[in-house]
Amino acid sequence: GNGKRKFLRAKALSLPFDWYCGDAKTSYSVVDSSQMDLRSSLRAAANDSAHDNVAGSTIAVDTKEIRMISARNFCMKTLLISLAAFAGYPAAAQSWDEIVEWYDAGDYQAALEGLTELADDGDPAAQNNLGFMYYAGQGVPQDYPEAARLYRLSADQGHPTAQYNLGYMYHEGQGVPQDHVESAKWYRLSADQGHSGAQYNLGVMYSQGRGVPRNSVEAARWFRLSAEQCNPYGQLNLGLAYKDGEGVFKDLVQAHVLFNLAASLSISEDHPVRKDAERFRAEVAKSLSSADRRRAQNAAREWHESSCQ
Repeated sequence: GNGKRKFLRAKALSLPFDWYCGDAKTSYSVVDSSQMDLRSSLRAAANDSAHDNVAGSTIAVDTKEIRMISARNFCMKTLLISLAAFAGYPAAAQSWDEIVEWYDAGDYQAALEGLTELADDGDPAAQNNLGFMYYAGQGVPQDYPEAARLYRLSADQGHPTAQYNLGYMYHEGQGVPQDHVESAKWYRLSADQGHSGAQYNLGVMYSQGRGVPRNSVEAARWFRLSAEQCNPYGQLNLGLAYKDGEGVFKDLVQAHVLFNLAASLSISEDHPVRKDAERFRAEVAKSLSSADRRRAQNAAREWHESSCQ
């Protein structure tokens, strides 16, 4: 749309989170509980060994206005990632279970002490998680510099979630000087490990020329990697790239496919991605034959069923 849009800070750092995308004409309030339930991700991490080395859930959205591709104003979703599972510390498994129980019960002080012990031993997941508690002010006064310090300790050990979080803090200038070059650096390290949020945000930075040279081809490449992991923001923006021929050959059928996916993956009818995806899909559909529309719908359904269930 043409209205100014930006994400605003969540009203309160409690779960599930409310998050907002607003412009001059419209505002949205969404509870993204399926992605933002920190306690569920913690329980899964503690109880299921299959979650080893898998990052946790998205829990907060907080970013300033950013211009998207094709000179459109849209919302950049910069994700703050929750506590993540870790591997290689079998001796600490019971301690981790206890930390989950304490956190789940709202005993942040006990969880903080448990995470501090593990973090002091060099556990990168604990360092990242402890960093989040300082970021959110859970069990301690909110302390961005300490959060950034802990994220860096974890990120320097290659933890993709911590790399993402540190990139986010450099993007926002929270606890560290605002530095888009440094932000892009950490997003890239996380994106190279397959973090879909980092891939999407790096695509946004290439589309803007912020922290990296403006490059629509590179932007589309990162949007594609994010989209292939069923990130609806990546799908929406890759769809826009195909719609306008930005960094890819113009292909309205493929744009329709991606808008279908972005709409179907969004959580609620009021989700800003879903609303925009539906609007762009309707716009593109006017230029497609009924056969092409059916082909696009079938392709989106197959993609969703094979990759995004």
